[in-house]
Amino acid sequence: SLPLVSLSLFLFFLLLLIRFFFWGFKIFCLNIFS
Repeated sequence: SLPLVSLSLFLFFLLLLIRFFFWGFKIFCLNIFS
């Protein structure tokens, strides 16, 4: 097995998930305060 590849893939998807979460949170806040 390749733990380094698994770890990098996991970190990549985690970063993607965090980016989508913050993007959705920003849209939510803009809708609340507009």
